[in-house]
Amino acid sequence: MNREESSKRYGVKAVERGFITLDQLLMAINIQIVENLEKGEHRLIGRVLEELGIISPSKIMMPDDIEEVTSESIRKRFGAIAIEKGFITEEQLIRC
Repeated sequence: MNREESSKRYGVKAVERGFITLDQLLMAINIQIVENLEKGEHRLIGRVLEELGIISPSKIMMPDDIEEVTSESIRKRFGAIAIEKGFITEEQLIRC
């Protein structure tokens, strides 16, 4: 991935990959701006899109990762970290 591609914002990447439409992105940006101005809060575009029901939690991807995140892949990553930090053993992870 080149530098230009890696610097693109989440919403732009989501539109380019066909996960959302430009109109959906613009709606989410509008909500984001209004919340920021009225409440002083800033939410990530992915979270706004999720709340609108446009994108599911399992489809909120890492910005540079095009594969769908599944509960199994999250569990595997979390499990590896938990083992590495000594919170659980490999046997305990397998039993989960």
